[in-house]
Amino acid sequence: MSMHSTSNRQESQDISQEAPADGAFTRMLKRVLLKQATISSVEKLGAQYVRIRLQGDALRDQNWTPGDKIQVSLGRGFENRTYTPVSWDAAQGCAEFIVYLHGGTATCAFFDRVQPGIPLSFMGPRSSLELTRLQQPLLFGDETCLGLAAALVQVQPHAGAAMVFEVDDIVQTSQVLRALGLRDAMVVRRQSGDVHLAQVSEAILRVALPDTGFILAGRAAAIQAIKRHLNDAGVSNRSIKAKAYWAAGKRGLD
Repeated sequence: MSMHSTSNRQESQDISQEAPADGAFTRMLKRVLLKQATISSVEKLGAQYVRIRLQGDALRDQNWTPGDKIQVSLGRGFENRTYTPVSWDAAQGCAEFIVYLHGGTATCAFFDRVQPGIPLSFMGPRSSLELTRLQQPLLFGDETCLGLAAALVQVQPHAGAAMVFEVDDIVQTSQVLRALGLRDAMVVRRQSGDVHLAQVSEAILRVALPDTGFILAGRAAAIQAIKRHLNDAGVSNRSIKAKAYWAAGKRGLD
């Protein structure tokens, strides 16, 4: 998840309990399925955002396209979170992604402990959202989509002016967007009952061009509402790419 994954509040009840060590079979599967890189830097972008940079031979010679995803292991067992890398240099063997730290979840507990020099296991890259072929892209997302947004401007440099994010903390998210070079993005406060989404849809339609390609990512309910507004306005499903990263009461979906 971009920074995709956000987990339900119940997850916080379990993070203080030490998980049992992996058995021999689990360790064997992990060696087969997972790659490993070393964390080269951990950069706090805000109270709830962290940029993780990786280095290692497992990152070399990988066929990564902006919009592809990786699945990061949270340690023991097969619990993982999905992120969209911001960048990937296959020649140098380095990559980076952004983590949104949401509540007292297992994701927070894991990334609060990471530091440069420790190994990180992951799967991927794998295809998720194709960003390179879009004409006039317009992105709607949330806190879990900042990595996706930063990846988009790697291939669509002018896309930063056509991004709308629904968030809980406008000030913090705006600061992070500026740090990522996305200072022209629109940031809207998430409201109870999703009453903000009708206005968001209207704003999106006002700036859309006839050949705009819409990318809807993040919260499932918001994606459904925005997509419905776009369809009602005559936008074809062929012009819409949608990827739900999370839903209320559920763990990361992608």
